[in-house]
Amino acid sequence: LGWLLAPEPVARAAAAVHQFVVACAPTPSQYLALEAFEEPRWLGALRPELARGRAAMLAAIESELGLPHAPAEGAFYVFVDTRAVAPDSLRLAEELLTEADVVTAPGIAFGAPGEGHLRLSYGGSPAEIARGVARIGRHLRQEV
Repeated sequence: LGWLLAPEPVARAAAAVHQFVVACAPTPSQYLALEAFEEPRWLGALRPELARGRAAMLAAIESELGLPHAPAEGAFYVFVDTRAVAPDSLRLAEELLTEADVVTAPGIAFGAPGEGHLRLSYGGSPAEIARGVARIGRHLRQEV
């Protein structure tokens, strides 16, 4: 459930893809949207918590990984550039899951330009974020 603001050609292409991927918004999402718009206080309720998670993620990436990254401005994800240490994002994501007990999203899942990157979520607590990024760092240091 959501919307897209985009130039006309992009909006047209997105609509074409959307019609084949989603038949309609799921009923629970529709009820949640009604609740959110009837009680606007919910729309910003998580903003301070996500800001703390974002700060924790950026600090952990700097101290534990030291890799280039692109923090999102409108979501709770950071794209970390792992090309210098692990260019195969799917392999790295699988290794992190099985060997470091950390769930990440391989950049290749977002198309060819995402290869060599990992998407990390800062939706958890600052302590959980720090632990997860530290595990990634330990794994990468043993790989290099």
